[in-house]
Amino acid sequence: MNPADVVLVMVRRVCLDSVPPTALPTDAAAAIHDTFVRSLRDSTRTLLVVSVITAVVAYPHGPGNPARAARTTAERGTTTTGWALDRVGVRTGATGRWPYGHRKWTTTGVIAAGALAPVLRNPPSVGADALVLCVVLLLVAVLATTARPAAGREERAAAP
Repeated sequence: MNPADVVLVMVRRVCLDSVPPTALPTDAAAAIHDTFVRSLRDSTRTLLVVSVITAVVAYPHGPGNPARAARTTAERGTTTTGWALDRVGVRTGATGRWPYGHRKWTTTGVIAAGALAPVLRNPPSVGADALVLCVVLLLVAVLATTARPAAGREERAAAP
């Protein structure tokens, strides 16, 4: 039990004692209070999950040295994977050029959608939140791998 729960339990007794039994039965007041507090707890957990998802996915876009190193490593890996797929014949064409030209917007859109998903889903659950985090990380990796610049003149001339 965290400190906020202890405070809520103490406040519950004070709130229930302040309602006169002639205005509202004690059982009804307790049910209303418990429903309200449950909603607050769920909202707080959801906000915490959204913060964690946003921080984990957005960390590599920060200015620090560890973030820069993670970004460089991830960029090398996705670029190498993308070019390897290109060599074996998997080409993205215009579909890969558009995300390449709009990398910041597409990545920001995926992160925003991942942060919005837990907010729109009620009640929160750990499994669903972990799934959202994995899907967001996977989509960011797929976008980074498939985003290709337009082929240069030499590549166009060498293409079959």
